[in-house]
Amino acid sequence: MAFRVQRSERFPLFAFLVAGGLLGACASSEDLGHLEPLAIVPSERRTSTPSPTPTPTPTSTPSPKPTPTPTPEPTPTPEATATPSPEPTSTASPGPTPSPEPTPTQAPTAQRVVVSPNSATINAKSPSGQGAQGFVTSIRLVSTVAMSDGSTNEAVTWSTSDPARATVGADGTVQAPSTATAGTVTITATARGSSLSASALITVTTHGRVNVIVK
Repeated sequence: MAFRVQRSERFPLFAFLVAGGLLGACASSEDLGHLEPLAIVPSERRTSTPSPTPTPTPTSTPSPKPTPTPTPEPTPTPEATATPSPEPTSTASPGPTPSPEPTPTQAPTAQRVVVSPNSATINAKSPSGQGAQGFVTSIRLVSTVAMSDGSTNEAVTWSTSDPARATVGADGTVQAPSTATAGTVTITATARGSSLSASALITVTTHGRVNVIVK
């Protein structure tokens, strides 16, 4: 038994081989000896028409995206600063107007000193304290101090140039002691609180001295 199998497009080579195997399994060795060689009829090869190469589509240049403009944030409105109310200024009660201190009056100063009389003669007393009749044994000098305010006074300090010949008291009384010798003495009056002064010249004599002799 001979089989002639013609390849067709409906049965691919794989199916043909499978079918041949099956036939070989079913046929006997005697049958296989009478098998004619299979003639493989080549099928028509279809020539595929190449597809046209597609024209490349030009790549579109992307348009630059616009840079987004940032939306400015709203400026915060500053909070209103509360203006402090001015505190009322306390008006101090006016105190009593102090009385102006009186301008101290300048103390008057001595302007001139005068001694009267400015000269005199006195007689020394005797040791017993007696003087000859008619002889002056003491004299009082008077001082006058003229002040800057026009007033006058007798405020002076008396002094003598020779206490052994004549003395002077605080009131200006001048006397010659019994031991005095004849001569002159200057009696000076100096205004108190000042260096101004005036003087009187006193002459001392011993003519009126009485010597008493007791037997």
